[in-house]
Amino acid sequence: PFDSQFNLNGVTMTRPTSSLFGTDGIRGRVGELPITLDFFRTLARTVGSCCIPQTNPFVVIGRDTRESGTALESALVTGFVEAGVDVGVVGVAPTPAIAFHTRNRKAAAGVVVSASHNPYTDNGVKFFDSNGFKWSNELQTRLECELSGERTFHPTQKIGNLRELWHVDEEYVEFCCEGFDGSGLRGLKIVVDCAHGAAWYVAPTVFRRLGAEVIELGTKPDGNNINANCGSTQLDGLQREVVSTSADIGIAFDGDADRVQMVDGHGNVVDGDQLLFAIALRYQKDGTLRGGVVGSEMSNFGLQQALAERSIPFHRAPVGDSFVHREMVARNWYLGGETSGHIICREKTTTGDGIVASLEVLTSVLEADVSLAALVADMPRYPQKLVNVRVDDAREVVQSSVVQHEIRSFKANGCERALIRPSGTEPVVRIMVEGREPAAVDREIARLMNVVQSVVHDSI
Repeated sequence: PFDSQFNLNGVTMTRPTSSLFGTDGIRGRVGELPITLDFFRTLARTVGSCCIPQTNPFVVIGRDTRESGTALESALVTGFVEAGVDVGVVGVAPTPAIAFHTRNRKAAAGVVVSASHNPYTDNGVKFFDSNGFKWSNELQTRLECELSGERTFHPTQKIGNLRELWHVDEEYVEFCCEGFDGSGLRGLKIVVDCAHGAAWYVAPTVFRRLGAEVIELGTKPDGNNINANCGSTQLDGLQREVVSTSADIGIAFDGDADRVQMVDGHGNVVDGDQLLFAIALRYQKDGTLRGGVVGSEMSNFGLQQALAERSIPFHRAPVGDSFVHREMVARNWYLGGETSGHIICREKTTTGDGIVASLEVLTSVLEADVSLAALVADMPRYPQKLVNVRVDDAREVVQSSVVQHEIRSFKANGCERALIRPSGTEPVVRIMVEGREPAAVDREIARLMNVVQSVVHDSI
């Protein structure tokens, strides 16, 4: 089915009513549409024939460590070469590394096979443009329109080639280490949890090269253990390891290493809001803070308050690092991120980069000559609770009249903010409530969960 028509670059197109793209690419369960070999081959053919300029028909492809990644990557390669596009296969690499290699090798696009923090049973794909930026909504919509049409694929006379890419890990390691000497982190004892994901090799290598003592967790991927009770979404093991080894800091990445969370020397979690605060303090002190800080609708009010007390402007973007980045560009600000740990330092990267962001935080700790706990102590954290309600169609539930009424008529009820939204990466409705009193937050989130679950029940 289709709904309204719209104009894109002077061409009238019909917009599909359902969107393939979530907040971070296309994602789903392996073996179910759209995460099938046939679809990935068709997807690459369509991208190659409609979105890749014939003057530079070259793309870079990488993946995380999921067992399904190799086959899905091969399907993409087949589709691209059938469309006459040359392909450079990187293999296992962090998502931000693919953004780096795309612009470093002057490719027309970068492609990542990954489902980020999702379990190994899921997979997905995300795209970067030639500058290493996430694809715009306009380009995603164009692709969806092409896929929704009755277009018949006509093979080109030219078959694309596979290009061998050498030294890709080393190039990215050197990029991360730029600006440091070999002893930049000397004296720090760090526990690094790579979630058995894409950063399993490069992240420990970076920290060791810069002089840190590194204890590794989550660096033995087997195709099925990515994000399994480890990484940035499951910090218990990292917290225990930091305390038991008397480490200074713990660092956790998700499966594709575009987000980071930390643990201080006492075993306390330091989330993306606090990491943004730590970086912003140093940038302000060094005179390198351009404009202010962009957060998201999920950012804790304590971050906004702490920045305001230091005369640092703050603005909220919709959830999703691509929206944060777009707002940063629009305002010409150079620092932004999300509570989840997607942090963008525009002076250094074009997208969320967990390794680069963690190095920025470590630099802030070393320059301030205090512990991570002391560095973020001045940022209050308002009680905030996030729950997920699993549903078949999150968008439909959130757009229901009952839920929309709750969103429009939300009263404080002892709380500061509430947010109900469909996840852009999983089939769940996310409910967030923030307030000054934990008991009030618990009461309100329980009430909103009942509202969402009643909508689900009524639709069955």
